[in-house]
Amino acid sequence: MKESQFQEFKEFMVSANYADGTIRQYTTALKRLPEEPANCTEQVLYEHIKSALERWQYSCPKYEYNQIRAAAHLLFLQQTGKTMKEYFRSTRIPDQYDPILTEFYDYSVNFKKVSMQTADSERNNVKRFLSATVKCMDRVDWSEITAFDISEFISDQLSHLRNISKGGYTKSIRNFFRFLDDKGIRVHISIFNLPLSPANWPKSTLPVTLTDNEVEKLLKHYNQDSARDTRNYAVVLTFLDLGLRCSEVTNLNLKDIHWDSGEVVIRRTKTNSERVLPLSQRLGEALEKYVMHYRPNSSDEHLFLRTGRCEGMSVDKEYIRRIIRFAFTKENITGRWKGTHALRRTAASKIFNAGNSLKITADILGHKVIDSTTAYVKIDIASLRTITGNWPFGGEKC
Repeated sequence: MKESQFQEFKEFMVSANYADGTIRQYTTALKRLPEEPANCTEQVLYEHIKSALERWQYSCPKYEYNQIRAAAHLLFLQQTGKTMKEYFRSTRIPDQYDPILTEFYDYSVNFKKVSMQTADSERNNVKRFLSATVKCMDRVDWSEITAFDISEFISDQLSHLRNISKGGYTKSIRNFFRFLDDKGIRVHISIFNLPLSPANWPKSTLPVTLTDNEVEKLLKHYNQDSARDTRNYAVVLTFLDLGLRCSEVTNLNLKDIHWDSGEVVIRRTKTNSERVLPLSQRLGEALEKYVMHYRPNSSDEHLFLRTGRCEGMSVDKEYIRRIIRFAFTKENITGRWKGTHALRRTAASKIFNAGNSLKITADILGHKVIDSTTAYVKIDIASLRTITGNWPFGGEKC
């Protein structure tokens, strides 16, 4: 690549709000790729990158390869305006599964209101299942496919995957047959009795949440006497009091805060549906303090803005994750699943254990399906013991 191309690539990453460190890493990674042909077409550039990545895949450490791959894919996006996946699909010859899968994708996005990324992932999962199970779409009898066929497919074709990934395939296939059922196509009832998650998932017991002591330590971590601390304290409260997703926190705008009514509007959600949530007193006060006294003066309308070298620019998901990970490390809050989503699960459990129904909890979290909410809530065992009766044979509370 010529120096002018490197400069254009850097400017593209800056416009996409990439961190300075990431820009340096990706630019360095691109220098390891062979120089692309002059004035190459989309197809030539695609084949050039694909060929280079195939050569590098097994000749360098995995970490380095992943950086080269990510940088190369970003280069393709910068030069063509398309992702490599989008380009590949536009050139791929349709097969017998495409018509029904396109319908399924449209149903997921337009009727169920799931994100395009999730719908695309489910379409790919279902295609893998259909390719292994249905040889001729013209003669398929959907009612003859049973839960046993799905279990057999997962056992035979996906045995190398982790249980959480197997559960994702199961859910996708179940959703596909629900789509067929909604179309009026007769399907086997056993499929809808498949569990949404395997019983041996590591997370199938109780979801990981923060203890009351950990929450207290986390909130006391911030002195709230600087722009960074005041912002970070408010960020933590958006997770704990509203149960937001990381992407929803980054997408919050100033106009989303309705100070007069004490409400916040959550837009650009995973399910493509807005929801209005009440502000708690402590979150309202934290946001007011941040906006009135510490938020940088910027034309960017996002609520949370960066400090330091990139002051005034909006934060991204990785920036938010670093805020939480740093506080967890400093306060010795450890655990495999302890990240931003642990805060969301903590909020979900507190909402549910305060006496709210699963449906209300699901609405607050922005879940379309109540089954999704059950993976988030953790039953308050201590409170449960206070209302249980004596065990008939032991004289103690069960």
